[in-house]
Amino acid sequence: MAILERHMNGAILCLDIGTSGLKAGVVDSELAIRFSNFSKTGIFDNTFDLDDCLATICKLVSELSVLAKTQHIDICAINVSGQMGGIIGLKRDGMATTPFDSGVDIESERFNEKLHAILGDSVISTTCGSPRNTAKILRWKEMYPQVYKQTDIFLPLHSHILAKLTQSSPNEIPIDHTMLAFFGNEDAKTLSWSKDLTEALGLDLEKFPNICTPCTQIGVLSASIAKNMALRGGIPVFAGLGDQPAGLAGADFMQSEDLFAVLGSTTLLFGGYQDFQPDPNRRIKFIPSITGDKLYPFTYINGAGLILPWFTNLTGESTLDDQHLRRLTKEAERIPPGSDNLLLLPYFGGSQCPYDSHRRGSWHGLSFTHTKAHLFRSILESIAYGYASDIHYLQEQLHIKPESIACTGGGSKNRLWTQIIADCTTLPVQTQQSYHCTLKGSAIPALVGLGLKNLPITEHKPDIEASNTPNAARTTLYAPYRSLYEQATTLPSVELNTRLSKFGYQS
Repeated sequence: MAILERHMNGAILCLDIGTSGLKAGVVDSELAIRFSNFSKTGIFDNTFDLDDCLATICKLVSELSVLAKTQHIDICAINVSGQMGGIIGLKRDGMATTPFDSGVDIESERFNEKLHAILGDSVISTTCGSPRNTAKILRWKEMYPQVYKQTDIFLPLHSHILAKLTQSSPNEIPIDHTMLAFFGNEDAKTLSWSKDLTEALGLDLEKFPNICTPCTQIGVLSASIAKNMALRGGIPVFAGLGDQPAGLAGADFMQSEDLFAVLGSTTLLFGGYQDFQPDPNRRIKFIPSITGDKLYPFTYINGAGLILPWFTNLTGESTLDDQHLRRLTKEAERIPPGSDNLLLLPYFGGSQCPYDSHRRGSWHGLSFTHTKAHLFRSILESIAYGYASDIHYLQEQLHIKPESIACTGGGSKNRLWTQIIADCTTLPVQTQQSYHCTLKGSAIPALVGLGLKNLPITEHKPDIEASNTPNAARTTLYAPYRSLYEQATTLPSVELNTRLSKFGYQS
């Protein structure tokens, strides 16, 4: 008999360790969120600490545990999802040999360029197409050989947390196959490490974790950690999964042919569900699905969602001040489409779709007439232009015919942003409850592992918070900017600014 069936009111404790925050939720067997909790992290402002991360998780969970007990809910399993970019070097005893090397940290970009040079077409023909973590490991090996030598294993952040929860050696913690998407020495067809690619890079395969399915139990909650969480020891702990496939599963997108946009710390666009078909233009990347039989094609702009807190910091306001963001949004609503001839290229974290190690963020058309509201709106518009361009490309390459865009992530709470996306893409945008998607998706592998569910799970309905319908008049106004955005990567700055100046001011 499955564990939850022995408890009339059993539930899964789900954790999501993201770039912007830590989420915790109690999810029942019907994928309903009974309770949830959230705390911001310091990854973006370089105040992130691994020990603080675990302490914060324990605090969040202990608060939920108290609430669960008041309703006689029994936590029967634990699963953790996490950001897919970023690694930590660890010894067998759990001591860290490196700080957390975040996915939005571009210090390793020149090693990413080297990885592309060494592997050549194999980056597209063999891997998922977006090498990030392996380039970081290559950096540690070549710049800090002693650190690399002392490191027994490199793990993603949430896998490190799983080792702490189970009091296991990091070497005993596998990663699930969805996490392969952002390494660079994986085989996308077999969902395994490629020995040939690893050797070509001069890296040691034993420093990479074993690979399992997301439905694999890897241990139990240790008594000492359980005490700090106000839980009982011995609760089954599962292997975890990437935050993006967790969000897709939680949004009932496990086998969808439609579009799914994520306005998170990194902005992503998913389109369809298919077998591995490499994109010769290197623009489409792939993330393995929870089931492992197919993959999700996607495009993304690394760190694009972090431009907003970066900009907020520049204006002298705290990123924790939601009122300031609301004020900026209200001011930006009064700015016309196109932000009075202002165009942002949002590649602050470099370009991955396609890969260009030298591309960076830049504003074009800036003048003394532009205010912070103009700059703020142009940030929102730049992501929408990117989505419009990528949707057109996905339609051409994958032959999909989307009717709408499902949208999640912290940025999806901003109604102005989702309206701009609708206007630029000419597709309705349906916003889903951001926290719920990832937490629900994290619960699914645990429920399958406990024998309560079978994959794929499609019977649950996503929670729609709001919808935005395209406005034809604004779509027309955005058209020249969308076109210029697509050409911007090949145009000299002088030509780009000249074309912007010809659009004419609308304020």
